[in-house]
Amino acid sequence: MKKITNFSQLSSAEFDVLRKEIDLALQSVGVKYNITLKTGNCRYTNTNASIKIEACIISELGESLNREVQDFKDHCTLFGLKLSDLGRTFNQGRKTYKIVGIRMSAKKYPIVIEDINTGKKVACTESLIKQNLK
Repeated sequence: MKKITNFSQLSSAEFDVLRKEIDLALQSVGVKYNITLKTGNCRYTNTNASIKIEACIISELGESLNREVQDFKDHCTLFGLKLSDLGRTFNQGRKTYKIVGIRMSAKKYPIVIEDINTGKKVACTESLIKQNLK
């Protein structure tokens, strides 16, 4: 990781380094309080920045109860899914995905899945999920 000791302005590269360090600091605070903390959306100019922080309770099973998980638990039946589908994996092409939640505000692609190799989250349609969970 690139070491920066003093900022004269916030460029994209410098902000990326700063964000990684903030995430590391949040991780240790989260461990202390048994919650997950991570940075969310960021807005910045060359002189200032604003970062959202998401805090989530950790369940007895060790899963982070973020909004997408909670929405899945509350509304999965609206999408023809069962509560037991949360965490299920399926193959799509050469990749394996895990169902990790629902975004109620996303009408076209409401189901959130995660590539189990990269950890990258993507949104998809309910029909893609139904087709792959047969």
